[in-house]
Amino acid sequence: MKRRVLAIAMAFTMMAAGLAGCKSASEEAVADPTTTAAGSTAAGESTAANTTQAANYDHAADHETFKIGLAFADMSNENLERIDYLKNYVAPKYNVEFIVSEALDSAEAELNFIENAQISGARGILSFAPTYWEQAGNKCQELGIYYAVQRTANTSSIDGLEYFCGGFGSQQSSTAAQMKIAAENFLGGGEKHGILIPTLLACKNNEAHRLNATAIMEAVEEAYGLKFTKPIDELVVAGEPTMAENDKGIDVYLYPGEMKNEDVITGISAALLTGKYDVVMGAGNTYTQLSQIIDEAERSFNKNIKVASVGELSESLHTAMNTDDCTGNKALDFAVVKSTTVIAGEGFAILMNGLLGDSDVLKPDGKAMKFQALNWGCDGPQQLAEIEQLDQDESTYVFNSAMIDKMIKKTNPNLTNEEMHNTLGDLTLYNCLKMLGLTQ
Repeated sequence: MKRRVLAIAMAFTMMAAGLAGCKSASEEAVADPTTTAAGSTAAGESTAANTTQAANYDHAADHETFKIGLAFADMSNENLERIDYLKNYVAPKYNVEFIVSEALDSAEAELNFIENAQISGARGILSFAPTYWEQAGNKCQELGIYYAVQRTANTSSIDGLEYFCGGFGSQQSSTAAQMKIAAENFLGGGEKHGILIPTLLACKNNEAHRLNATAIMEAVEEAYGLKFTKPIDELVVAGEPTMAENDKGIDVYLYPGEMKNEDVITGISAALLTGKYDVVMGAGNTYTQLSQIIDEAERSFNKNIKVASVGELSESLHTAMNTDDCTGNKALDFAVVKSTTVIAGEGFAILMNGLLGDSDVLKPDGKAMKFQALNWGCDGPQQLAEIEQLDQDESTYVFNSAMIDKMIKKTNPNLTNEEMHNTLGDLTLYNCLKMLGLTQ
């Protein structure tokens, strides 16, 4: 955890410079090495293969120093760690210099950052601020600088732009699959439960939230053999709090809205304080914002509430998964997480292919694509301890220089678009631990 603390301290300093410029997750992801056997070999053998290839291309000598703007929507712990990784590990190895944004909370702020970065010499923008992707993509095209954005949902309106390298991030279907596993674990015993599902922005066309909520609802349907009176795809995008009526009388309550909205928190709190609900499964990251009101409900009724959420590797996640609540159970029962370096590293590699003139490997049919890595399910302290071995320092970075070299055509001359997708698809938790010699 020391690196994380260091990353936060360093990031504020760097920001100032930038502104001046049942089935368990273990069974699914760790204990079954045969699920991606070919991929495991590819990932595990990448270091030796790419050492030879990389020797033929020297980033320090073979291209000028590229300046790249890093755009962030917020300064979360996860983003601070990305800054640390990119500025202190990636930059010196790949002859690049990063210009770091402040938290960009509007389209105007992001477009101003892009323009100022270009004036400062930036040749590309690596964006972790996906809200205004369309405006940002068009601005980069106008300025003649390359653009890659952390977004795996639709970007069809800019996919044909010359300077758009593509979207990157986590595979939405893998997150949904892990949430379904959590729901199956929570509900698989046959007991009757009341289920509250914060659907977040599924009602606003957020694809990840829609898929996650759908997976949870499908698991509820299967666990109880019930049928909802309305289609699931209609229920999960409801813009108002909705009781999902069904033929078995199971209480399933869907609550839309962002966690930063006080009215949403108040509404969810009121629902929990009815005593009806003992399972809370968020369609996105909800555990931090809901932890206090869940604790209040548990104390009020002296009963355990099982909680699953999408999360980020952080001190708060570690605490939630390792702290007993008032009933003697863990405060957070299941989380879907992702590697910090994989998301940042894949985005960097994609952008570098554009900067180095190898957009053909990104867009074999002339249209930008989505590059998606796997998320990992975490079902308790033991598995979290395994995951927390990763991305602690240079020796445990999942997306180390060997992996980046494998994803850049200049250092992997035989690289194909298919190989890029396969490499990311091979990064199961088991394969990552094995690749770094961390399996027992």
